[in-house]
Amino acid sequence: LKHIDLSVGRISTGGSTFISDFLESNPILEYLSLWENNLVDEDANSIAKALRYNTNLKYLDLDENGLITDTGWDMLLKAEFDPTSLNSAADSNHTCHIDDKSNFNDAPGDSYHPAAVRQKKIYFLLSYRNIMSSNVQYFDDLPVEFLPDMLSSIQQ
Repeated sequence: LKHIDLSVGRISTGGSTFISDFLESNPILEYLSLWENNLVDEDANSIAKALRYNTNLKYLDLDENGLITDTGWDMLLKAEFDPTSLNSAADSNHTCHIDDKSNFNDAPGDSYHPAAVRQKKIYFLLSYRNIMSSNVQYFDDLPVEFLPDMLSSIQQ
């Protein structure tokens, strides 16, 4: 079973973590739609935490869960791409695309590969910081000799 659509199911967890526990177990599931249910920020938070361990899910649709506020969406989207640091970007989930609210609009396709998505996220973050002239502050404690190796490793 690689595709589950529970849209318009009026699902409400009531604080239970059955959805996040299932996702954290890293099933072979690739597509999960929970569109238009009654999920809340607590659910969003537990799903976001579960995505750290899930390497199979490629698409998660949680749209139209009106009880998930901006706080819940921020937690989910940071699980997909957390741009607060290079480490957090590298540690983000590189297999899952979270519907149309994605921070990193790179929906999976046939040529989709997690290592390539990870590289794109790190490159995006470095490029954005370069435009803002803010990369230097993150490298101030790094010996200059390491920069070529560090940049080369991002390419790999």
